Amino acid sequence: MLEFWQKKMKQAREQKGFSLIELMIVVAIIGVLFAVLVPRLGNTTDRARAAGVRNDFKAFETAIRSYYIEHNNTLPTATQISTDKVLMNGRYLDREITDTIDPWGTNAYAYTASLPATTGFTPAVSGSPTTGITIGCTNTSAAVATAANRTNFQMIIYVDPANNNALATSYNGF
Repeated sequence: MLEFWQKKMKQAREQKGFSLIELMIVVAIIGVLFAVLVPRLGNTTDRARAAGVRNDFKAFETAIRSYYIEHNNTLPTATQISTDKVLMNGRYLDREITDTIDPWGTNAYAYTASLPATTGFTPAVSGSPTTGITIGCTNTSAAVATAANRTNFQMIIYVDPANNNALATSYNGF
């Protein structure tokens, strides 16, 4: 009997290749790896687009801060932005805020020369036509970004009377 098992063991050592069980274990490990990694990799494009929004907001913020300083601490109104194009022609921005399409390629950024009520901040600055600016975009398929659907990403720039009327910035959605 011992000879039989020794002969079987010798045959097993001489075999080349993998057993079915070994192959099934490898397939199971690969399946687990895919189950863990695919959901994490699935939203990388959305994260990259959100980073694009963040970069756009930084450019808008720099342009608005420069305008604010050069125009005696006044913010541009929505009419100045959309009609007069005060921030473009290379002086502050290469392209106007409302002409810039969000990274999803569906909406232009919405510009509002006011603060949303959700901030809880009600500044009172005399001599300034606007006390704050909201710039936002959405990653939905809505045709135009408006105050109602602009909740995904917002940048709020407001005049802070407690800090010598300097501009303060708040980001939402990141």
